Amino acid sequence: MITKTRVGLCLTLVALLLITVIPVGRTLQTDAPYAEVSSSLTGGAATAAASFDDNRQLPVSILVYTEYVDNNTGASGELKNTMESIDETFGYKYTYSNLTDYTELTAMLPGHDILLIPEQEFAHTDNTTEIGIAWASTLNAFVNDGGIVILMDYYGITYGVTAPTIPIYNASELMQVGSVSALWGATINLVNSSDALARGVASSWAAPDGALAFETNDNTTVVDDGTDTVVLHKIMGRGHVVVLGFDMYERNVNSDILLANAIRLHRHVVFDDSHAQPYEITNELAGFADDLVADGYAVSTMQTFDPALLAACDILVLTRGYLNYTTQDVDAIDDFVNDGGGL
Repeated sequence: MITKTRVGLCLTLVALLLITVIPVGRTLQTDAPYAEVSSSLTGGAATAAASFDDNRQLPVSILVYTEYVDNNTGASGELKNTMESIDETFGYKYTYSNLTDYTELTAMLPGHDILLIPEQEFAHTDNTTEIGIAWASTLNAFVNDGGIVILMDYYGITYGVTAPTIPIYNASELMQVGSVSALWGATINLVNSSDALARGVASSWAAPDGALAFETNDNTTVVDDGTDTVVLHKIMGRGHVVVLGFDMYERNVNSDILLANAIRLHRHVVFDDSHAQPYEITNELAGFADDLVADGYAVSTMQTFDPALLAACDILVLTRGYLNYTTQDVDAIDDFVNDGGGL
């Protein structure tokens, strides 16, 4: 069994207004274009890794699946726009490799922190179903051990099908998604401001061209259209599974932020808000939370104490609360720290 070890960064909160997190990521700022690929990820070093213990690398390492993507270099080129979005909104140096043949996933995924699956415009659902079946074992192990998988899709008719990419999730059983519908121009809404994907996102906005909504009961809806899900975040073991119901055909500031926040899950900070804490990251602690995001961290709030959420975070922040922690709560926090989590 392959098991990831967390980075054990320990934070002592002595005075609320004097909290300091060493901004490890600040030294990684770069103006390099997205086309710069780390040589270490294109040779034997990346493919020969024997374990997913390398998750939480700095800079973050992304494997981008490009076999059926739109490689158009014009204004509507989805892959180009996706990578430029990461450059401009994630804002940190990162390394990435292209996965151009789905049969090579098992060989290439070790040594990467994130698998990014942009919209596979030129795939039929038969292709992506076959891919999901082939990837099932590898992806489930990767996510449970702390990896992150981000899938993007669109509503359009290519080869007579809509949403060609989502079957990868259904067939691999990472997530179950039902029927889809077009959203172009419809109002979509942020419905879970506590989730790490939500930080900095508007309360509502017009869905970009190609956006879709989908039916699902599988975990946390972050953005919806009033009925169905547009953005979904699922915690699975130590890792994360994300669906973004847009493809970057038309870039939008909120789409950019959602994608960047999904990448920031690589270093996830959770503020406990389950014990009547008076200070909130949307109010008194907003500046601190924004600084963390600027330094490359995903930031979320735990409204109900949940050891499963702790398993998928790197740092837990406890501020003053008015309710006592139970013995079970303390034991869960103790286990989290002993397992390498930062407190």
